[in-house]
Parts: sequence; C-alpha cells; structure tokens
Amino acid sequence: MVVLIQLLEIIPSIMWIIFCFWLLYSFRDSIKQLFPWLSRVKFGKLEIEFYPAMLDASSKAEKFNRIKIKSNTNLISISKKSQLRSLKRALRCSAYINHPRILWIDDSPSNNTSEIELLTILNSEVTQVRSTAEAFHILESSLPNEIDIIISDIDRPNDSSQSPKRPAGIYFMDMLSSETNTTQIPVIFYIGLIDRSKQIPLGAFGITNRPDELLHLVLDALERTI
Repeated sequence: MVVLIQLLEIIPSIMWIIFCFWLLYSFRDSIKQLFPWLSRVKFGKLEIEFYPAMLDASSKAEKFNRIKIKSNTNLISISKKSQLRSLKRALRCSAYINHPRILWIDDSPSNNTSEIELLTILNSEVTQVRSTAEAFHILESSLPNEIDIIISDIDRPNDSSQSPKRPAGIYFMDMLSSETNTTQIPVIFYIGLIDRSKQIPLGAFGITNRPDELLHLVLDALERTI
C-alpha cells in the first residue's frame, strides 16, 4: 500500500517530464529559429538533438587562427572570447538574416579567403572584384537592392582610380555617394593597417582590420536593413 501511494505521488512529476520532452520535440523547429546556436538539450541520459548538421561555433572559431592580417608589421591577436562572441551572434542572426549579397573589392582577393569562409555562417553570396571599374560594372549591371553590402580595401596601387592624393577606396566611396541607386548600400572598409585616431572615412559604415569586428559590422549593417 505504501509503495502504491509513493508511486502515485511521483506520477505527476513523471508526467511533467514527459510533457516537457513532448513540447521540445514538437516545437523543435521553432526553438531552432529562436535559438540557432542551440544544438541539443540534455537531461541526464536523455538528449534531444535539434539539427546535427548545424556548424558548431567552436569549430568556426578555428578559422580565425588561419586569417592572415595584411600588414606584416601589425600582428593582431584575437582572443577566444572575442571570436566566440562574434560567431555566436552570427549564428543567432542567421535565423532572420539569410543569403546577404556582398560585393568585395580588393586587389589581393586571396587575402580574404578565411574571412569569406566565416561569412558562410550567414550563407552569404560574395562577389569578388579587384578594381573600382569592376565594382561599378557589377553595380551597374545589378538590379536595385541586389547588393546588400560592399566591403572594400582602401589602397589599390594597380587600380586606375588610385592617385597620391586620393586612394582608390576613397575614390570609390566618393563615386558611390554620387550615384542615386547606390547611396544606400553600406560600405565597410577592411584594411591591413588602421589608425584609430582618425575618423571613419566620410560616407562609410565602418572600418576595421579585425575579422571579428568585420563580422559585427556586417551584422550591424544587415540588421539596419530589416
């Protein structure tokens, strides 16, 4: 009799556990959208995995270690905390930011391989060009609002728009600002050596030489367009 009473007392608790697991399983897609960085929920030996194919943030962080900073005299150390903070934010934002179209201008595109790989968290479509002329060719042949963000370097010695008084990236920024169809596209400068005492170039959304900051700037720009 005593055993039966004890059993009856714990049945409600067991039912609540079963109900909670039923909720988690039934609404796993909604939970995935709300918490895209969450891969599984575990209670003791019981575990629910929401989407095993999701890339883990810690494995993505390893890509930061392969990034080559352009300036050989300006080595940058990015802490694991900063890496994971930017990656987790990107995973959260991927629930409502998807397939952004990015135009990347750099006369040495091979320098940006790891950074572009990081942007795959957002399923970004990145078009790379080497010069101002190529960039405007893409912009002129694109439909309105087809390019979401432009990432550019500043100095491009072999670019025909480069001059001693006005680097190619700044010239591009000035020309972009004068075009009616492109004035709303945010431009982020990604460079090798940065002088923090100087202001952000006029018209630019931001400037950085750190891959984690680049990821944050891209997310900031995209969130403003939602």
